[in-house]
Parts: sequence; structure tokens; C-alpha cells
Amino acid sequence: MNKIAYFVTEDWTFVEHRLDLAKRMVQEGWDVLLLTRVSRYRDVIEKEGIRVIPIPLSRKRLNPLKEFFLLLFLIRVFNREKPDLLHAVGLKPNVYGAVIVRLCRIKGAIFSVAGFGTAFSSNRFLKSCATRIYRFSFSVENSAVIVQNKEDFRLLSADLIARRGQGVLIRGSGVDTTRFQPAPERSGVPTLLFASRMLRDKGLLELLEASCQLIRWNIAHRLILVGRCDPDNPTSLTEEEIKIWTRQPHIEWWGYRDDMDDIFRGCHIVALPSYHEGLPKVLLEAMASGRAVVATDIPGIREVVDHEHNGLLVPVRDVHALASALQMLLISPELRARLGRAGREIVEKGFGVEFLADEHLKLYRRLLAVGESEIRIEELREHDTRLR
Repeated sequence: MNKIAYFVTEDWTFVEHRLDLAKRMVQEGWDVLLLTRVSRYRDVIEKEGIRVIPIPLSRKRLNPLKEFFLLLFLIRVFNREKPDLLHAVGLKPNVYGAVIVRLCRIKGAIFSVAGFGTAFSSNRFLKSCATRIYRFSFSVENSAVIVQNKEDFRLLSADLIARRGQGVLIRGSGVDTTRFQPAPERSGVPTLLFASRMLRDKGLLELLEASCQLIRWNIAHRLILVGRCDPDNPTSLTEEEIKIWTRQPHIEWWGYRDDMDDIFRGCHIVALPSYHEGLPKVLLEAMASGRAVVATDIPGIREVVDHEHNGLLVPVRDVHALASALQMLLISPELRARLGRAGREIVEKGFGVEFLADEHLKLYRRLLAVGESEIRIEELREHDTRLR
């Protein structure tokens, strides 16, 4: 039986973005292991036949002594479990995974990058540091690097990898199109939905300001915020900050919800005015649900939103443009319906969860075949040396 170890920062991230893929691997007969920081989803994950090993990993702090002991702990786990493949997701798992693969006998490694973020769009020093870190991680033999959009793939191929064919474009983790289905809009005041972590980098403040601008323009609507605060992320709003905004009678915060399919059915428009993205699953789920979307004109979002075909794109941090785009949709049910139908078609053609799971499985099998060949060659060399 082949064994794969997923290494992800948070269990809720795994549930939202990798659980369907891991379930597919279990169905294929693989032994599936998850190393992650556990919050509340261990039972949900283990119910699917996936073993969970909790790890004390922090995305925010960098304590050299704690990081050293974490690395020792990880090495012990991997030497004991002996997975055939490692699939690391996120910057810290990618870096630690690169060390682990070098020290432990692992046939192949997959490094997933959700998006290169601000490190490659800010000052030159930060970009240089990020480039060195990524190059170290991606220099592992028999490894692949997955990115989610074409622009990140071009950056990866030009600056961050050395071997031809190492970079792989797989556009997200897929959407369950049977769960997220179109439904007629509900009557009443139009509802605008923001479903993500409560982060400034997701354009939340711009959306809140745009919503208030719409009220000043006498455009009736409700703005529903769905998602958690993220104290480990420096751009997260606090609960107190969000509660100040919800004093406005048209703004509500529902926190984290598991019933997103029903929430999409209850809204009219989904907005994500983010500063940077890999490939946002929330937009795919909204499109699968037949809802029109408004988002920023950036890499990752451009991968799934075609302006005026299945959604509207606006410049980053432009409150007036965002309010104008939302106004256009709020006053036109016909435009919302046309964009929603086009979005559903796009998801059905290329973003279904089974299709993207197939893409991952092909990659796993290719790396596993190469890794097994390399190990056999190494064993033959060792045997030849002993004979001599």
C-alpha cells in the first residue's frame, strides 16, 4: 500500500482545501496521513480514514529553539511513518518539508503554493529573501511544485525552479458541483456576501466602505460577512473592530459557518476584493451556485473571472469602482442571472473536484514511479559496493 503524508499548517485549511483530495486517495487504497496544527476538525478528518498527527506549528511566531525542536519532532515522525510521498502546503511546511525529504528516505515530494502574495510585489530585499527560501525548498530531487494560476506558473518557471517539468499548474482543489448547485434568488432586499477570513488583505475594509457608499447612494442591500478572525495573520481584523462595523444596520457578521452551500443560495452577489490570491475557492463555490461575483483584477482571480462574462473585475483598493460594480449588479437581476449562468458553466467544464483530484493523482503516480526507480538504483549500487 502506498502512503502519502500531507503537511498543512491548520486543520481547518486542510478541511476547506484538501479533504476531498485526501478522501479520493483513501478510496484509491492509499494510506493517508496528515500532519497539522489541530483546532476542532480532527474527528471530521479521521472519520474519512485519514490519520492525524498534531504538530505545534505556528504561522506567526519564529522562535529558533522551538522551531529546532519542531524539526526534530518532524524527523522522528517521518522516520517512523516512512511515507512514500510528502505533499506540503504553505511556506513553513514547504521549507520544513524540503529538509525532511533530504534527511529521511522519501521517494518524492510535492510543494503547493497557494499564491506568492506580497513577497514578490513589495520591496527588493523581501523579494530576494523569499526567492532564496523558495529556491531552497524547490531544489529537492524528484519533486514537483504546484501553483494555481498561469501568472504564478510563469514566475515559478522563470525564477524559482531549476528542472524542466518540475512546475505544475493545477487550478485549485476543485468544487463539489453536486453540493453547490444553482437555485432561484430569494425574495427581499438583495444580499451581498463576503465569505473569507476577516483579513484586510482580502479587501474587507474596502468592501465595508463601498457598502456604506451604496447606502449613501440609496441602494438598499444587506452585507453579510461569513468567516473567522485569524489572530496568527497580521492583517486580520479583531472581533472588536468587526463589531464596530456591524453597528451599521445593513452589516452582519455570522462568523464561521459549515453550511456554505445554503448561504450561497441565500445571497445575490459574492464579493472578494482581495489584494492577492492563488485561486480563491470561494469564488468557484459562488460560481457553482450560480451567483454573480465581483472581485479584483489580480492574478488568481483573473484565472476564473472573465470581466462582464461571469463576473465583474475592479482595481485593487478602489472603493469607488467597487461600489459602482456592486451597484450595477444590485439594481439588475437580469445581469446577475446572466453572469451566474456563465459562472456555473465555467466550473462544470474545468473545476470539478473529481477532475482536479485526477490531476493530483497522475502527479503522485509519476513521482512515485521515479522515486521507486531511484531507490532500486541506489540499492543496486549499495549491493555492488558490498560485493567489492
